Amino acid sequence: MNMIKKLTKHGNSLAIIIDRAVLNLLKIDADTPLDISTDGQVLVISPVRDDAHRDKFKKALESTNRGSSISGFLSLNGFEIEADEEEFEKIILAVAEGKFHKAEVAEFFRKNHILDDA
Repeated sequence: MNMIKKLTKHGNSLAIIIDRAVLNLLKIDADTPLDISTDGQVLVISPVRDDAHRDKFKKALESTNRGSSISGFLSLNGFEIEADEEEFEKIILAVAEGKFHKAEVAEFFRKNHILDDA
C-alpha cells in the first residue's frame, strides 16, 4: 500500500495524518507506541511490538530475504501482493520455521497477487 501525504502544521512541529483504514490494518490506536527510524533518506514508522515478536519477524525476513528481493522482484515484474500484513507475516514466519514448503508458498502467491496492467 503506497500513499502520498503532506505534513500538517502542529504547533511548532509537523504531523502526518494516518488514515483510519491503515490504522485498523496495522492495529494501531492512540495508545500504540510507534517506532520511528530513518536511514537519512527514508522515514519508517511502525507499531512497537514486543521484542520476542520483533526478533522472530526480523529473523524470518532475513531467512526468506523478503525484505528486498521478493517484493522488489514482484514489483519490477508488475505484481503486487494483495494479502494483508498479518497474513503475509504468518506466511513468512511459517516459511522461516519450516512449516510451509514451496508448494504452499507458490499457492499463497497465486491466490494473493495482482498483476499490474501498466
